[in-house]
Amino acid sequence: MNDKFKLIRVENYKPYIGNEAVERILKKNEKLADLHIAHIDSTYYGRGIAELLSSLTLSMSLLFR
Repeated sequence: MNDKFKLIRVENYKPYIGNEAVERILKKNEKLADLHIAHIDSTYYGRGIAELLSSLTLSMSLLFR
């Protein structure tokens, strides 16, 4: 697989934040697994907070497999 397009997973952060932190994140994630998340942006042209949506979407996909 091309490393340029490799999907990063939460487990990839173990060397930086430790195994306990990753396990704690994954455990908290289990409680959210059946929920839906709505992102509502109030800016007129999609600047500011709207630009966070792509990174938020990627972050959520790391947790919600």
